[in-house]
Amino acid sequence: MPILAPPKPATQVRMYTIIVAEDDTKNASGLEMPSWHDVQSYSVWLPYQAVEPYYPFENRTVEDFTIGTENCDSRKSSYCNGPLKSGTTYRVKVRAFTAPDKFTILLTVFPYKQ
Repeated sequence: MPILAPPKPATQVRMYTIIVAEDDTKNASGLEMPSWHDVQSYSVWLPYQAVEPYYPFENRTVEDFTIGTENCDSRKSSYCNGPLKSGTTYRVKVRAFTAPDKFTILLTVFPYKQ
């Protein structure tokens, strides 16, 4: 999924992360988001954070991010871009951070079907 660099905000964006949800009616506004591992016990996945916050636009204007590509058997970090359930529709959001504790949902991507 290509993610274009957003327009320049009033405050500099320092990091981005990806939020994935099967049920996007649930609250996704907390600073600490569940991980892919955390939502595995639910029949309908709550919003979860797929990657640690990062800044992909140092030397480019487009980030090509594919959801559901990591093998999450070994926990290397708290977040993992783990496999998605087949035949399921997900909503994807891009969260932008201006500071470690200050963020907004910058972009909501149309539904994505695995």
